[in-house]
Order: sequence, then C-alpha cells, then structure tokens
Amino acid sequence: MRSLSWPGTKATRGRRKKGREGRRRRLKGAPGRGTLEQEKPPIFGMIPRTGEVVIRMLENIQQVTIGPLIRAMIAPGSVVCTDEYDIYDRLPVWGYMHCTVCHAAGEFARDDDGDGFCEVHVNTLEGFWS
Repeated sequence: MRSLSWPGTKATRGRRKKGREGRRRRLKGAPGRGTLEQEKPPIFGMIPRTGEVVIRMLENIQQVTIGPLIRAMIAPGSVVCTDEYDIYDRLPVWGYMHCTVCHAAGEFARDDDGDGFCEVHVNTLEGFWS
C-alpha cells in the first residue's frame, strides 16, 4: 500500500498535517519591530569596544528618538558601526563616521584594511543581547 502523505507532512486520520506547529506567541501583535502599545517596547543599545553597555527602553525607534541618546553618549567624530537599518542614515550628518555590515548579504564582520582583524562588526552588542 502506498503512503498517502507528502514529503514534509504527516498523514493524520485522513488529513494532511504539516510536521510541526509554530511556537506560541506570548505577546500581542505580529512579529517585528515592537511598540509600547503592543507590549513589546523597543530596546536600544550602544556599547564601546572596551566599555559598558548602555541600554534604553524607548517609545519608538526613529531618528528623532535615538539622535539625542547617541549625541549624549558618543563623542562627535567617533566611528559608529551598525547594521544597515535606515534609522542610522543620519549618523554622518550628526558628525560621526559611519560603517555598516549587511546582515542580509551574510556579512557579519569585515576586515577593511587586510590586517586580519575585523574592524567593522556589531558582534559586541549582538553578544550582549544573546
């Protein structure tokens, strides 16, 4: 007798069912960028290569919200490494040197000067979140 199930599915009492059901979501709203109203407040973090992390719970993630935090914590002229999220586009206008890594292209660290040391990365803060 032939199997009635397709690859990646299980036959259950004559019905096809996908292998595993999704995980239960504990908070309101769809996945993605959170807001205070959704009970998923955005958390913004900054960390120097050798210092202590600074985190803030924000009402929203916008340039007008993060600008004052960045200017209060980071000296003008500093190199700021981020991912390519567009809220960081104004960093050069605010007086910072801005370098990015493109996670969408599979880039997580980059050695710009060929010395074997990856100068451009956001792994320090990513490690904090995990």
